[in-house]
Amino acid sequence: MEQLRAGREEFGALRARQPGFVGSLTVAMGDGMRAIVTLWENQQAQQASTAVIWPQAERLTGATSRIIYQGEVSGDDLTAR
Repeated sequence: MEQLRAGREEFGALRARQPGFVGSLTVAMGDGMRAIVTLWENQQAQQASTAVIWPQAERLTGATSRIIYQGEVSGDDLTAR
């Protein structure tokens, strides 16, 4: 379990170092599954990061990652609180 936690932390740090990374939200879905929403400055930053982080994702997190949906943020209330 410690190795998995360390791998997830390393993956998060790798992702955060990518140009254009804005932040992410992680939702625990039960049974060890997680949904992660990652925010990028623009689509180009997201696409450039893919070549760097995807090859490391499974090795570091112990899970197969997949993109379910990509799109522009149309609104948020994250900074309003």
